[in-house]
Amino acid sequence: MPADYSKVHRLLLEIMLMQQGNAGNADDLAQRCDVEVRTIYRDLKVISDLSIPYFFDEEARTYRIRKDFFLPPVHMTAPESLALVALAGQIAGQDQIAMTSPAASAIEKLRSQLPESVLGEVEGLEPHIEIRLPATGPDEGAVKDVFTVMQGAIRRSVEVVCTYESATTDSDNGGEAFRLRPYALSFDQRAWYVVGHHSGRDAVRRLKLNRFTEARPTETAFTRPENFSLTSFRGNAWRMIRGETTYAVEILFDATVADAVSETTWHRTQEIEEHEDGSLTFRCTVDGLDEIVWWVLGYGPHAKVKQPDDLVERLRDLAERTAEQYRS
Repeated sequence: MPADYSKVHRLLLEIMLMQQGNAGNADDLAQRCDVEVRTIYRDLKVISDLSIPYFFDEEARTYRIRKDFFLPPVHMTAPESLALVALAGQIAGQDQIAMTSPAASAIEKLRSQLPESVLGEVEGLEPHIEIRLPATGPDEGAVKDVFTVMQGAIRRSVEVVCTYESATTDSDNGGEAFRLRPYALSFDQRAWYVVGHHSGRDAVRRLKLNRFTEARPTETAFTRPENFSLTSFRGNAWRMIRGETTYAVEILFDATVADAVSETTWHRTQEIEEHEDGSLTFRCTVDGLDEIVWWVLGYGPHAKVKQPDDLVERLRDLAERTAEQYRS
């Protein structure tokens, strides 16, 4: 007596057989499921619409599903599961960082594989944990096309024809046109950037994705420098912008803010010396002063730069100009 498969059960059977590699062709599947061949083709369209990457293996004469699509079973503890759910659900699921939404769908797949005991612990704690990042730049829709182009160009090592409007560009002239050899994508300081060789500047530059008005991949291949890394490109920049001159910085913070300063790793080179009166000396080595000057200025009278003199002069000038704004 023929099996009585519902459509859902039939689809699940077809997917299982494809995953196992013994689905056969459309005629074989039709015989296994006791349906017409045209029904199998309709099912294949449904499977494709579900973004399940199946293909027909000509050599083995069978439909298969790409091996990397389904993850093998994983055994995770409640803390491990909770950490992933919190990160993916609250950062990707709430669009706190653009282009991370696939992580939210991935975590749902993982959640469905968790044992009931672990899932119960996760669901009990999840509502009581919150991750809030500083507000970021444009949403995913504003950078998705450029992100996809750059991601593909990095993978294939091909140049991209670009038009770019920098913060100082006159938007009426359509922006700056050049070719880019993209090396890496980086989410840094609230926005996505691409780092690569800029043909117009003949140098490696960091460019903000939402400022591209055109990004078109070419078939011109390039070789990425073997010694390139984002770490070496960033050097000892305070945040993102690496200056040409390296400075040894020394700042005295009074007791009012000392704890707040010491509780955070501000820079990879930082050293902190605590004093008996509750104050502390903060030391670091930075490439350029354009960024650190604003950090120090934020502490107002609670911070005093000891060195370098260039930073002292910048802060003195900014403090005087700021005070002038409030003089009647």
